[in-house]
Amino acid sequence: MLTDAAEETKQKLLVLLGSRRDDQGIFNYARKSKTLTALMANKISLQKALDADLPYETDIYQQESVWELCSRLYKKFNLKFHSCNEYSVPLAAIASEKYGHESGVCLTGAKACRDKLWQRRILAKHGLSNIRFHSVTSPEDLKRTDKKIPLPCIVKPVDDAGSRGVIYCKTHKEVLKAVQNIANMATTYTGQLRAPEILIEEFINGQEFSIEACTQNRNTSLIAITQKTNSGPPFFIETGHFQPARLPEKWQEKIRDLIISSHKALSINNVVTHTEIKMSDEQAEIVEINGRPGGDFIPDLTRLTVGTDLLELGAHIALDGTTENFRGITPKYSYASIRFLLAPYKGTIHYREAFDTDDGYILASQFYPSPGETVKKTTDNFSRLGYVLAAGNSSVIVQKATDKFLNASGYMIRKPQKEWKGCNNA
Repeated sequence: MLTDAAEETKQKLLVLLGSRRDDQGIFNYARKSKTLTALMANKISLQKALDADLPYETDIYQQESVWELCSRLYKKFNLKFHSCNEYSVPLAAIASEKYGHESGVCLTGAKACRDKLWQRRILAKHGLSNIRFHSVTSPEDLKRTDKKIPLPCIVKPVDDAGSRGVIYCKTHKEVLKAVQNIANMATTYTGQLRAPEILIEEFINGQEFSIEACTQNRNTSLIAITQKTNSGPPFFIETGHFQPARLPEKWQEKIRDLIISSHKALSINNVVTHTEIKMSDEQAEIVEINGRPGGDFIPDLTRLTVGTDLLELGAHIALDGTTENFRGITPKYSYASIRFLLAPYKGTIHYREAFDTDDGYILASQFYPSPGETVKKTTDNFSRLGYVLAAGNSSVIVQKATDKFLNASGYMIRKPQKEWKGCNNA
């Protein structure tokens, strides 16, 4: 390993481990700061290959291939590691420790954010969560347990994302079925071996919010609070986000205190985070904390209403910048929302491909399937069918513009007609 002085003479290279839909901001920031980028990911699109200075398509979950590439790059560059991908943040933390990248994400905090069971135990130990929970590894383990399972409850894998495998259960029979379903999932969404533990936790009623925050040098600051809607039981698929959340100041203070305390307890450092909470009777309960910026277009909403690009901020910290010298932009709008399209059942999707709602409030929209295409019932965030992004200087106008757009599109899911199985007398 080179000395610190020798390292400083080499050109910085931002090594991005894993990819996600909206990481364009990272490449934009690197170009603005005249820093080269290397992208290591299992699959790299043509656009991402053009965005990165050094694209490497490799299995990043087989760490030997990552270390082999890094050892070659280290001879020429001063490596700075970063990830905004849920599954590869711990890898970025390991790489930061391995190569002496002091401003990289803290490994202890990164692991706590990936392992929902470990996270729940730490929060309970520090008196930051009152949610009752239990873990099992299989249906047989569940049958053997003598611990009382809280009902209703949520059953989930400890290391997956996007609501994958998450199910709401009202009876012990439903819990057993949910545990069996997760036990049958050998891998996570990205193909990594799934951790054996399955988390069973008490279901908490309340309004959902998410908090975008940043922790550097053990100091945590809040950036935005997002109001969220979901499909309800049993899957709780996220159906929309709205910024800024409509919250009294005293609620915001309680949230701020909880975020700061929980990040400290989990040893979170040098990272932008996304925390999901529920508020009920002025009490806040943490659902989970993620060691990366929110997905689902939340960075877009934050950029529009706050002026902070969460992806750029994360890259800024990874490249030894500070929160104090990070430059945002003047926000263009007071309110912004994203609404997602779901299929309540299997059927065919129908919508108009051309229609006029030119009122200036709809900033982006997309239907993923083609008209007439058969779609499955939406059961997680990965199987949603599209979105509508709107912004304006009135919350009412933003919501009405989205409704107007969807009505004009004629969007609907049509149930398949049952096949006639009678006799053919022709």
